[in-house]
Amino acid sequence: MRMPQITYETRVVLVPLTIHENKRNIIVEDVYAREYYEMSSASVDAIRALQAGMPLHEIEVQLKERYPDEEIDMIEFVSALLELDLIAEVDGRTLREISDEEAVPAHNPDSWPNRLGRFLFRTPFILVYFAAIGCWITLFITRPDLLPELHTMHMVESMTVNVIIWAGVSLGLLAMHEFSHFLAARSFDVSASYGFGHRLYFLVLETDISEVWKLPPRKRIIPYIAGMLNDSVMLSLTLIIRMIYPEMNDLLYEILELASLYLCVMLVFQTFVFMKTDLYYVLETALGALNLKERTHEWMKGLFGRRRGKEVTAVKVYTFFYLAGLAFSVRLFFNVMIPQFLHFLEHGRDYLSYPVTDYYFWDGVLFLLLNGATLVLLFNSWMRKLLTIYYERTERMQKQTAQSS
Repeated sequence: MRMPQITYETRVVLVPLTIHENKRNIIVEDVYAREYYEMSSASVDAIRALQAGMPLHEIEVQLKERYPDEEIDMIEFVSALLELDLIAEVDGRTLREISDEEAVPAHNPDSWPNRLGRFLFRTPFILVYFAAIGCWITLFITRPDLLPELHTMHMVESMTVNVIIWAGVSLGLLAMHEFSHFLAARSFDVSASYGFGHRLYFLVLETDISEVWKLPPRKRIIPYIAGMLNDSVMLSLTLIIRMIYPEMNDLLYEILELASLYLCVMLVFQTFVFMKTDLYYVLETALGALNLKERTHEWMKGLFGRRRGKEVTAVKVYTFFYLAGLAFSVRLFFNVMIPQFLHFLEHGRDYLSYPVTDYYFWDGVLFLLLNGATLVLLFNSWMRKLLTIYYERTERMQKQTAQSS
């Protein structure tokens, strides 16, 4: 479909937009698409004027008087809104159908997730989480024997049973981590959803709490760190149980040690801010530099293209952590992940050398199938991400071509 030509006589109708203002940023929310955009004061004033039905030329004159130091071009601005799919009608011509079915269903403030979330994250109960952080730090300092070790991953002779235990423990703890994000978000009456994703070559279960952008910056912190707070409580519990009952059943003790190991890995993983982990969003909010990773990419492209871009100090500092973290991940992948994967693959292959009637043969088959399923989920996440990028670029190019013709 050919994009309409924008002139000063053009009349536009915007899609339903909500503006969220705070001290550092102004966020414009596409109510139906649940997408959020950081905009300047001039842009927001232009949107409000468009919503009021003012002509483009009149809006431009007023904005130039109000913002004499900024370059105001309403034709260019409206064209940008077209590319973002934020315009419903142009001169009576419908560009985007808006129906009630698109609306995000409102959540009942008195539903059990909202009430439970408010109790866990918006009452004095939250002090329990910070006490748990102090607890596991103290225990690791005073009782270094409680530190988990990698050998705990080999709990039984069967490789398949080991994988099932790893998967059960990791998925259970990960589900609790993500459910904490969900409850913390719902405690502020914003929606959330689950799904599989990836961080580089790590398969993750993630919660979409993008509507947290509606909240003031200080209120976003708890939903972002809720998973880490839950991990700290669970880590403290596993350490305390192992300390109080050291003579418990060997397998149960090793499962608790495995849980401790996994929780430690998850907490360390959140410090990898170059991969948009929980602490990345905390850092982004604290610095007031939204879309920090994307802005870093654009700034780096400008440097490599010999076009020095202007950016805030936060972006330049994040560039260092981004490149250092990326280098660390590549090294971790080749020095740890691949050797570990090949080690387990060799074990599985050795088991396949047994006769078909032998238990170990089928143990090896199941082991390889379980690992294969994990790889399929990871590659599926990669492909969905790549396809999303491809379709977005294709759609953007088509709009630019239609607009120029």
